[in-house]
Amino acid sequence: MNTYDSAHTFYGGSTLFVQYHDVVKPVYLTAVLKLLYSKDNPYGLQTNLIKDFSLFSILEWYVNRSFINPLKLLDPAHKATDEQLNTILKKTLQSDPSLYTSAPFLNAEKLIAVIRLQKLGIPIIVYTEEYEEPVTDTISHWSNTQYLYGNFEQIVSKLPNNSSFIFSDINLAKRLLDASNFDTIASVMIASDYYYNFKDKDTYKYDFVQEMIKQQKMLFKFKSISLFNYIEVIKSLGENKKEC
Repeated sequence: MNTYDSAHTFYGGSTLFVQYHDVVKPVYLTAVLKLLYSKDNPYGLQTNLIKDFSLFSILEWYVNRSFINPLKLLDPAHKATDEQLNTILKKTLQSDPSLYTSAPFLNAEKLIAVIRLQKLGIPIIVYTEEYEEPVTDTISHWSNTQYLYGNFEQIVSKLPNNSSFIFSDINLAKRLLDASNFDTIASVMIASDYYYNFKDKDTYKYDFVQEMIKQQKMLFKFKSISLFNYIEVIKSLGENKKEC
């Protein structure tokens, strides 16, 4: 089956740039579960705050969190710095690659799968800020897909015009708009279900609508976790709980 020249055939078809965390998989969630169900509590986090939650409630807690690093909510007395909490999260993930494999795929992966399986010829970039080896395993069987990590601004500055972007973190979307020539951007999708993207219940931290309209670009909101996906995620969390 022949592939298309996607850059000229499809709007936004030059490249699909995808943030890994909370778009492809919620591995911070499985890291929380590992700490929650471990026999000891080496970092002194207040895991008792959610210890008695049902899996559904833990998932809601995760989606509705105010911070990208969920461990901040388990340190209500602010005994640890942001840097220390980021280090704990990183060490937890590095210590157990199964936290990546056991984390379920989220909604955006279905869109990516359609693009891959229909052989539309759209190059896919999966991005994390730092190198995380298990991510390479996640996408190892994905055709036409590249894993990039590191300086965000440097990476997006090298992307071709007519590229599309999917973010869980609205801060990356803002950095994209601040750093890029608008010719690079065809469309931007931002997760609408993570509360860390909002000032309050109904207001995003940043309002891109008018600027995107002015530049004749497309801005979409999407649910990273649908109701059906909730069932899949909870089932996966249950298996993860057994393994801890």
